[in-house]
Amino acid sequence: MLAGTVTVLVVLAALAQLVLPGIAASRLRSRLARNGNVLSVSVSAFPAVKLLFGHADGVKVRMGTVHIGVGEATGLLSMSINAGALDMAAQQVQIGPLALAGATVHKGAGGELTGGALLSDAAIAAALPAGLAVTPIASGDGQLLLRGQLSAFGFSVGADAVLEALDGRLVIVPVGAIGALLSLTVYSDPRIHVDSVGAAPAPGGFQLSASAHVTG
Repeated sequence: MLAGTVTVLVVLAALAQLVLPGIAASRLRSRLARNGNVLSVSVSAFPAVKLLFGHADGVKVRMGTVHIGVGEATGLLSMSINAGALDMAAQQVQIGPLALAGATVHKGAGGELTGGALLSDAAIAAALPAGLAVTPIASGDGQLLLRGQLSAFGFSVGADAVLEALDGRLVIVPVGAIGALLSLTVYSDPRIHVDSVGAAPAPGGFQLSASAHVTG
């Protein structure tokens, strides 16, 4: 009797290991398809039964063009919370009016998150209203300097702002004495703590980068 029960359990575990990762990948594909063209999705877990509780050892996603509302990035990144490792890449990401190319997000075993994307000069110009120009300036110390220029009615006014990680959030702060009073939060999730952002010159634009870690 005991031997028969053990055999049944072993068979069920083997079936779960074969079936559950595919089911999880299919569900994730359906979810991601709401935002763009899904090229491939794979999910790994051992034992596979942990997938029933929303946990996976690894998730790998490849996408073509992704369209994300300004407030939807948190929802897509939430898949990293319960994944031991995440490897996500998209050929192009459209966030509101802004287009990013070659976007990647990786999560390591220790919960650290790294991301990057190419922001072209043409994409910046296309996303901004006429007369307004913003140029990212390569920087360090976990910050990214944004240099802005507004031209209208024959006048031109320049102003700088800093995109930085502040208390785990991603914020834009105007440079100046009252900058802290005018900060604008562009990303915030209590489960993901943003550590730093930066940019480096790249052909035709800038290579953006960011680092964060999972807190919950």
